[in-house]
Amino acid sequence: MSSPFISANWLKEHLEKETLIVLDASSRPISSSERDVKIAIPGAQYFDLGGTFSERGAKYPNTFPSQEQFNREAKKLGVNQNSLIVVYDDKGIFNSARVRWMFRTLGLRDVYVLDGGLPGWIQAGFKTVDSYREPLNAGNFHGNIKKNRVVGLDFIQSEARMNECVLADARSMGRFSGTAPEPRAGLRSGSIPGSINIPFQSLLADGFVRPKEEIAPYFEWAKDSTRQPIFTCGSGVTACIIGMVYEWLVGNDEYAVYDGSWTEYASETAS
Repeated sequence: MSSPFISANWLKEHLEKETLIVLDASSRPISSSERDVKIAIPGAQYFDLGGTFSERGAKYPNTFPSQEQFNREAKKLGVNQNSLIVVYDDKGIFNSARVRWMFRTLGLRDVYVLDGGLPGWIQAGFKTVDSYREPLNAGNFHGNIKKNRVVGLDFIQSEARMNECVLADARSMGRFSGTAPEPRAGLRSGSIPGSINIPFQSLLADGFVRPKEEIAPYFEWAKDSTRQPIFTCGSGVTACIIGMVYEWLVGNDEYAVYDGSWTEYASETAS
C-alpha cells in the first residue's frame, strides 16, 4: 500500500488477516454514554499513548519513551517483526498519526491509519464490540529508534535548524500567532522563530483526510525544497498528522518531529 491511510472497507475485508494487529489509540477507552461498555472495532487492542507508551516521569506530555520501554510494551500487544498494524482513534485522525510515526521511527514499515477512525467505521455501518482483544502470545518486535526522526530543544535552537530545515507547526493560526490562548494553563501562545503554520484541522474534514488537490497548497514549499522538514505542535501529537500528510503528498518520509513541541519550547525559553 502506497498511502499511509486505509479505509474502513479495506479493514473490514482484512480483519481476519493473520499478521494484522488493530490498535485503538483514543485518549481513553471509548465507552457508551448510557453504560460502562467499551466501544471498539472487533479484534482491537488498546494502545495507551499517554501512559505505557510515553516516557515515565517525563516533564512534558507524550514524551517518546526509551527504545526498551517501547519494545517491551509493543511485545505485550503481540506485535511481531512482520506485523501489519492499523491504528485508529475516536476523533477520526488524531492520536493515530502519532502512533504510526512512533512505530515507523522504531523501524516497522507496515503501519497505517484508519481514515475516519472509529466514527468512520461506525458511519460505514460496521459492527463494534464491547471489549478489547487480549493478545494470544507475546510478540517478538524489536525496533531501533531512528534518531534523525526525533529532535529536541537543542537542535530546534541551533543554527543548523535555521539553515537546513523547515519547521512547520500544526496548531491553529490563533495559537501560532499568539492571539488565542494555549489549552495548558499558564503556557504562553506564540510560535518558534522561523516556523511556518499548517493547522492540522485544515487538512481534515469530519475526521477524514481531504483530497490531495485541496490540501496540496499547504505544502507548496516542499516542491523544490532541499531542507529537511521538522513538524511541531502543542505536545507532539498533531505534528504527526501534518507529517503523515506531507509524506502522502510528497512521497518522502524523511522528516522529523520536535517531540517536546511548543509546550517544551515555551516553558524553557524566554518570551
